[in-house]
Amino acid sequence: MRVGDEEGVNPAGDIQSVDLREGYEDFDFQVPFIVREIDEAMEDPMIDPVALQPCNFPLAMLMSWVGTGDTFVSQDMQTGTQYGDYRVNGGVMTATGYNDYLSRMTNRIAAAMGANITRSAKAYSQSSAFPTLQMNLPMLTGWIDEYVRNRLFDERFQPWLDEQWRVLLVDDVAHHIASVFASAIVEHEGNHVIGNAEVNYRLVSEVDSLSVNMKSSQEVRKCVYPVLPVSPRNGGLERAFMQWADGDGEVEAFVKIHEHRHSFLQHRYLKEDGMPGSYSPDFLVRTAEKVWIVETKAQKDLSSTNVKRKARSAKSWCDRINELESEQRSHREWKYVLLGQDAVESFRARGMKVSDLLDYATVTGDSVVQERLL
Repeated sequence: MRVGDEEGVNPAGDIQSVDLREGYEDFDFQVPFIVREIDEAMEDPMIDPVALQPCNFPLAMLMSWVGTGDTFVSQDMQTGTQYGDYRVNGGVMTATGYNDYLSRMTNRIAAAMGANITRSAKAYSQSSAFPTLQMNLPMLTGWIDEYVRNRLFDERFQPWLDEQWRVLLVDDVAHHIASVFASAIVEHEGNHVIGNAEVNYRLVSEVDSLSVNMKSSQEVRKCVYPVLPVSPRNGGLERAFMQWADGDGEVEAFVKIHEHRHSFLQHRYLKEDGMPGSYSPDFLVRTAEKVWIVETKAQKDLSSTNVKRKARSAKSWCDRINELESEQRSHREWKYVLLGQDAVESFRARGMKVSDLLDYATVTGDSVVQERLL
């Protein structure tokens, strides 16, 4: 007898493992992932550092902030009285400092683009075997050096002259350099021409069980899982969408994407601060002619810059899938829709179906549906 059985208490609480339902194949999703174009050759990425955005801070102002040389302060150890400061020229450390700066900035950008940050050494090893950043680091270092010398301050910059390299240590300057290169690399990743592609497929049913808090869950019929989790806080919109989709005769299948278990469905996007990030949309919904990637958001969150950036990334992913041959995407068109709470409540109140709302987004050409319709 396990501890807790005497009092009829389940040690696991209300968390239960929910397996795939019988006949789940009818509700499964086959998600295409483009591996490579058949005629595609791996080419070194080409970024023109001189074409990148310069820094907004004038060099003269930054130099006045950092001064020159190494600063020493004379202070009485007993009384704490400060007697003044003086500077000593950094000598050979000036040159070493700039080279070290280039190395650190290169590693900072490469680590951010690789996104191989995890507490598990095994998980880190696995993810690092297939790095996101497909370029050699010396090339990236050369771009950073050229950018610093010829574009950063929109004038010729000499790191060795009068210890000017010290201005690169200012937080805003370092952040700007990392951001412009991260942005340029992410934009380059999207500039692929689609031809006859080699495609691999992943199935939602690869995740054959979910851990669900039964106190915060929703029973469904048109899903590979008989029960789906609902956020215990502010999950009303999610639950309403599940119930709505489950009762729509036009919907063949739907699933709520588990952010961690369905990690292969995560999308990359460029965050507001210029650094790359990843996110998972809320739902996949399938009809006879379309597969919808659906994100549901509270009305106040629709204007968020990062939400809009995530939407652009997901829409770009759908556009790329739609350029595949019809048989490579199950003869369905892929669409992305960001649904605001007002739109969901308005359509439901009028007795309309979730597929009507999704089709409305297609007809209007608006992937962000947020207004309350009268």
